[in-house]
Amino acid sequence: MDLGNKINKIRKDNNLTQEDFAEKYNVTRQTISNWENGKSYPDLETLVKISDDFSVSLDVLLKEDKKVIMDISKNQKNSKLYKRIALALGAVVGIALLAIGVYFGMYYAAKAKLENQFEKAIKENNFYKNADGYYTLDYNESISYDVPNQKLPIESGYNFHFFAMHLDCNIDLNEENYLEITWIDYDYYDADLIDKKTGEIEKSVGLLGRDNVNQIKEITDKIQVDENLLREAVDKGNDLYKQFYK
Repeated sequence: MDLGNKINKIRKDNNLTQEDFAEKYNVTRQTISNWENGKSYPDLETLVKISDDFSVSLDVLLKEDKKVIMDISKNQKNSKLYKRIALALGAVVGIALLAIGVYFGMYYAAKAKLENQFEKAIKENNFYKNADGYYTLDYNESISYDVPNQKLPIESGYNFHFFAMHLDCNIDLNEENYLEITWIDYDYYDADLIDKKTGEIEKSVGLLGRDNVNQIKEITDKIQVDENLLREAVDKGNDLYKQFYK
């Protein structure tokens, strides 16, 4: 006798209609009919309830109905598989969230470090904010330095460095010209002779520094400037650049 016939016999032996049986297990009358006709069968939890309610062992209920046994076994395996998949997905999501948290933690730590370093250099070297929004240091009567107002905006790609890591130096030479030196890295800069009236470049030396041992000589040969004044400006500029960006 298959499971459907056994459920039918249990119901009738206990003088229950299909409606009564359906109400007892929170299903429709049509579901009970399908169980008894072998079109479907109860889930394992409901089978356990039927077994308990009518004192019929599961072995007796399922005996000889190989199809139901195989389907229940398959459902159990699928249930385990779903649990494994859910656990795996949960682990992946957890790792991803952890990685994002670590990344943003590193970013905000780097942001705070760079901005604090910049502000410290501003204060210790007595820079002031000028009308153009830059910070200026009047080093002496002839030499001044400028740096941009540095911040790391969050909406601009989460960079771990400033976007414009440069330092400018102006050396007042005479009534007509001044020398402009711009650092783009430590001990790496270019120098231009600028006309005060037009703001145009009269002479340009190009990029100098790093391994160029003749950098000061190249500037003094091309642009008439006191060598000692130039060395003082370059040494101070390198020192400031290191304080701001290194």
